[in-house]
Amino acid sequence: FKFLTASLRKNLGEDAKGISDDELGRYLRWKPDVNRAAERFRAYQTFRRENPYVFDDKPLLLSQDPKLTFLLQNGMAIAPEELVAKDGSAVVILRAAKCDLSAHYDCNEEDASRAIFYVLQRVVERKTLDWLKGITFVLDLVGVANRNFPKRLVNLLSKARGCFPLRVQAIHAVGMPWWYPVGQRKMLSEKLRARIHFLRDKTALLEFIEKDRLLEEDGGIYNFDMQSWISKL
Repeated sequence: FKFLTASLRKNLGEDAKGISDDELGRYLRWKPDVNRAAERFRAYQTFRRENPYVFDDKPLLLSQDPKLTFLLQNGMAIAPEELVAKDGSAVVILRAAKCDLSAHYDCNEEDASRAIFYVLQRVVERKTLDWLKGITFVLDLVGVANRNFPKRLVNLLSKARGCFPLRVQAIHAVGMPWWYPVGQRKMLSEKLRARIHFLRDKTALLEFIEKDRLLEEDGGIYNFDMQSWISKL
């Protein structure tokens, strides 16, 4: 693996300046081919340059961003390390009804974007992450309203596909309302659309996640402590 990392660094040249071997290794684990890994790395750097507010305008740190802390405490995006699907993929839960920016500490779409990417970045950095199995998204649409779908946030997540170093194993959309904007699905690649499962209610999640790992509010028996999780991020 060290040989592949060295080859990737050579391929990237000046683009790899200041980048650690661990970070380069994420792209090789995601795409175990030097040329493809280099392509995705450069695409990610382009994504960061075009959307500097997500990572670079100010540090993506809870200690320096009270809005980020507020949104995470609200439960909009959660990913406890113990929450793993039956197939071994890490689970990230996005609760759309919690994305009511008008009621959140003067937060805007940029803050919501930072909160989601903060959680995804923490997942990427885990030592326990199985790169081949990747992650499973649970998109909780129960109780959602039109105001919970900021257009800019949806577009940003669409741009991140294919360059953020995470393999998406599945997307479970729970409780999708009849008026859900179908056009948003078209922003995903055909490959990702094939991985979307539409679940009528949260009880269906037990087919994919063991009951002792599924959160209590989702029909499981895992007693999730939000404050404890945030303190470890």
